[in-house]
Amino acid sequence: MFTRITIKLAKKKVVVDRKRMELVIFSKVLKDLPMIEAVKVSDDVGYEGIELHDCHFPAGIDPERVMELSRLSKGLKIKLVNLATFVGGFSTLSESNCEGEFRKFEKYLDYANALGVPNIRLDPGRPEPEKATEEAWERASSWIAKAADLARPHDVSIVLEMHEGGLIATVDSTLKLLSMIDRKNVVVNYDVGNMFHVPTDYGVGVLRKIEDYVKFVHVRDEKGRGKDGEWIYTLFGDGILDYRPIFRRLKGIGFNGYLSAECHLEPTGRISSSEIAVHEFGKIKELWESC
Repeated sequence: MFTRITIKLAKKKVVVDRKRMELVIFSKVLKDLPMIEAVKVSDDVGYEGIELHDCHFPAGIDPERVMELSRLSKGLKIKLVNLATFVGGFSTLSESNCEGEFRKFEKYLDYANALGVPNIRLDPGRPEPEKATEEAWERASSWIAKAADLARPHDVSIVLEMHEGGLIATVDSTLKLLSMIDRKNVVVNYDVGNMFHVPTDYGVGVLRKIEDYVKFVHVRDEKGRGKDGEWIYTLFGDGILDYRPIFRRLKGIGFNGYLSAECHLEPTGRISSSEIAVHEFGKIKELWESC
């Protein structure tokens, strides 16, 4: 039987009505650093917020680490904007396994409340939309709607990240799932790199169709596939993904969500993860301001 963990922390006021874009970082960029150090580095660089990836904030995180994070965050400018979980995969799970995933979500919702985090990412599941059965669509939409209903009184939104291989690989399939869920606190992470991998159009034409739901835009660059078929990741500005029209459109509509630096380049002896974070911050900000 599931036992809810209660953490005695002062609840932060969650601000959900922002008036401008905020440049944040996906903590996976700093996956070689402990969570607390990753948050400190991101704050020092100047990011306004951080999405905590599962590598830093797993479902089984020690509650003491959560309390440490709460104490730290009070003295920093950076905000905790999303618990980017891997919870879900509802579409192809049995009812009992869906219930198990939902219990993980409840635990994350407790943590979000304690830390004042306004967003939690959930995974609808696989396969790609053209291979999914209607039962898969129904199961994914019903469980995410249930999560959204539980989160709504706490001013927490459910984030759905567009991803290759999953139900919401394209704009049209994402709109289909959103329509089935039909909850105002379910929002979209418009992940350009993931759409590039599908491959599917990620440009302004399709962005216009879904922009009212977009709260996060993951920003990374890459050079396509190498001779071995592996994706070649690079620093922002050194690849082939074209963000300028996307940024221009977002500025034009007064986008008040998050641009999230998500560089997949692995740190090496030549460049550390902290240096990657610095580079991405400068180059993404530079492009945004020039559009």
